[in-house]
Amino acid sequence: MPVLRLRKKFDVIGSIKAFLNVEVGATRGPLPSGSPTGAQERKLQVASKRLRKQRRALAKKERRISRLESRIDGLKTKSPAKASRAGGPYGGSVRQSANGPVAGGLPDFIIIGAQKCGTTYLFHLLGQHPEVKPSSKKEVHYFDSNFDLGLDWYQSHFPLLEYEEEQRTITGEASPYYLSHPQAAKRAAEVVPQAKLIVLLRNPVDRAYSHYHARVGRQREILGFEETIETDWNILKHDNGHRRTSYLARGIYVDQLQHWHKYFDRTQMLILKSEDFYSRTSETFGRTLAFLGLPEWQPDLSSTKGRNSGSYKEPMKPETRRWLKEFFAPHNNRLYEYLGRDFGW
Repeated sequence: MPVLRLRKKFDVIGSIKAFLNVEVGATRGPLPSGSPTGAQERKLQVASKRLRKQRRALAKKERRISRLESRIDGLKTKSPAKASRAGGPYGGSVRQSANGPVAGGLPDFIIIGAQKCGTTYLFHLLGQHPEVKPSSKKEVHYFDSNFDLGLDWYQSHFPLLEYEEEQRTITGEASPYYLSHPQAAKRAAEVVPQAKLIVLLRNPVDRAYSHYHARVGRQREILGFEETIETDWNILKHDNGHRRTSYLARGIYVDQLQHWHKYFDRTQMLILKSEDFYSRTSETFGRTLAFLGLPEWQPDLSSTKGRNSGSYKEPMKPETRRWLKEFFAPHNNRLYEYLGRDFGW
């Protein structure tokens, strides 16, 4: 039954995407250089309203699919014998008993974002440390998409507490959707108020392009990059609400950090520049270990797991990059002032 429902959800999403492909034709054209007026403005408003409605519906269907997939995974590993063999990609496993998930510990650290900023690579390196026992999978998505599954379900993704030479191992996860999700910070503060948070921030222009290509690769984006950004911009003008698919809003880091700082002290958050992490990996990784209270240790840097090369078959058009740079400039300046640090973007 869950599999049939899942297929039905995919059929619905296919229909929505087809509708989007037709509706977005009203907004095709060159990237906006200013606010349109008159009939064009009314036309854009109507198209944007329809697009907002359909994108919300699409996001809702994707969240339901994510929940169904999680429940299907749970059915597959319901047998204790199967659960013992269901090791995750980082050596862990979701522990199950005949009565359901077996609760483990809670995360000591969470990599909360941002998406396409190196979170997978950092989680992979931390998972190599002898005193880190990571979650069974990198992205648990408890504080955003799976909160209704309950705390026992969340804890089942983490190992039980262990001690090695009188030193307790630590555990954590990395769900980059947390940073921009409007409810994740409050939920995390209620469940793991003492957790240490790690944030990776990348030039928002490059992050948007990487985000776009990731969705294209998963067949979740059907428009060209310029059309996608123009659509996103038109929606953002009339709707500042949270959207999982936003390429622009998710690069406005200062607003997201200020929201998280309402619930967590600044001393609990380590903010890293992604470009520094890739160019000076050992140094940045050392800062991360010190922040987590872990002894110095050199990981195997030969692996490229989770490392984004940043190169694509079709590079971003210069005029598109200029527009994006101008769009993000005031938000980046607010970020530099807020953190007291210039990232040079």
